[in-house]
Amino acid sequence: MLRRRDLLKRGVIGGSAAYLAWRFPSLMPPARAGRLEPFSLPLPIPPVLQPVRRDASGDFYELTMKSGRAQLRDGAATEIWGYDGIWPGPTIRATRGRPTHVRATNLMSRDVNIHNHGHKVPVESDGGPLDVIHPGESRAYVYPNDQNASTYWYHDHTMGNAESIYRGMAGFYLITDPAEDALNLPSGEYDIPLMIQDRTLDGENRLTYGLNEKTIEEGTLGDTLFVNGVAMPHMEVANRKYRFRFLGAANRRTLGLRLGDGDPMIVIGSDGGLLEAPVSLSALPIFNGERWDVVIDFSGYPVGSSVVLHNTRGTELGLSFPPLLPDVMRFDIVRSEPDPSDVPSQLASVERLQPDDAVKTRRFVLEWTDGHWTINGRIYDPARIDAYPVLGTTETWEFENRSDQIHDLHLHLVQFQQLLGPDGQLPPPYRSGWKDTKRILPHIMESIIVPFDGYTGVYVFHCHMLEHAEHMMMGQFEVVGPEGPGASATQPNSSFVCPLPTSTRYG
Repeated sequence: MLRRRDLLKRGVIGGSAAYLAWRFPSLMPPARAGRLEPFSLPLPIPPVLQPVRRDASGDFYELTMKSGRAQLRDGAATEIWGYDGIWPGPTIRATRGRPTHVRATNLMSRDVNIHNHGHKVPVESDGGPLDVIHPGESRAYVYPNDQNASTYWYHDHTMGNAESIYRGMAGFYLITDPAEDALNLPSGEYDIPLMIQDRTLDGENRLTYGLNEKTIEEGTLGDTLFVNGVAMPHMEVANRKYRFRFLGAANRRTLGLRLGDGDPMIVIGSDGGLLEAPVSLSALPIFNGERWDVVIDFSGYPVGSSVVLHNTRGTELGLSFPPLLPDVMRFDIVRSEPDPSDVPSQLASVERLQPDDAVKTRRFVLEWTDGHWTINGRIYDPARIDAYPVLGTTETWEFENRSDQIHDLHLHLVQFQQLLGPDGQLPPPYRSGWKDTKRILPHIMESIIVPFDGYTGVYVFHCHMLEHAEHMMMGQFEVVGPEGPGASATQPNSSFVCPLPTSTRYG
């Protein structure tokens, strides 16, 4: 299989579209019925799921997994897979310290589950890749919500999740906190979740998804950007501050967000909660699985004007494709309103962890080995544990990327902090908060510092480029107590068989 360095030697990258179409047919967008006009449909806001009951033990919800039909762009409705049959699924709003109980019922013809991405939960509610809900069955998840208020998201995490998320199986999970509410940030109708994904529709508005050796290696890329399940929508806003909760939920594509000609966006939070102080940026990269809470102040735009949110990121390191998809969405300033909200100079107290806090350092090598993406030269084996951190301790994890591609690493259970960036320096202020997903650039080693608290049990860590994770770029760690390894309540299933196409199945 040709690698990026081989293409460079042959003078292909940036040169011959015809060669790319021949060599990488899965990455070339299919023919469409006509040019899609941007900003033709309004932005939908996912509905907030209402509890079926509340009592002293928490809030109780019912959620189904089923197919549905959605208006993704002009023309025919599209068949999707979704939680409650919609894309994105309904938003769950929880309160810090008050448990959430979700009874999930699978009405689909395939195994699915729920992984609450970024959550500190007991292993039986983590929704790992083998903990599935079979068709026609139900199960209960319990989320203690004993963690920072922030923007989280839930999605399918079975070994077929690359296609299921592509077809709509993802939704927002927001934890709120009275202490955060007291900051007087934009709230209510001015607090908007935005799930950004790239997808491809054919001429009949059907989602197209293909899995082959090339997409397993490089991931699936779409030819249109969708926000909250609609292609390049528009949103009517007042000339005041809004809080936007950006989620990069693509299978593979990285985004670079720019407002207008580089107008300021104020970053107030990352994956695991508020930053210590707001950070003004003119451009914001969003990687796969990342969330950023951003305040945009529209008071400087006259009523009747519009401003476009652009994507400035196209070709990436290690990938000769994709093309730039420049249009994300458009904001139309349609009315004048008073604005009582604020963005204080001090948002939260974030304790910076130091290397000396770590009791152990582990290194994980990310590379292409014998035709497969691997961690330390190994593919995912549910019968193998790759690390045994002790509950209540802190470790340093180093990730060395020996490949030509980028990898976005996600750890279940924990939030961590970045220690060193690719240049050996501390992260920029907007990346200095709590994270659960970290980008590792090609031929670079980066380190994070991870406190292991909450629960014992077996959890996974993996690349969040979905085709990479689904096809075995995944490892396991078992958080152990004083009794040592092997005492977890949930043990791996050693009968697992990798669900790869025949041509790429491991022997």
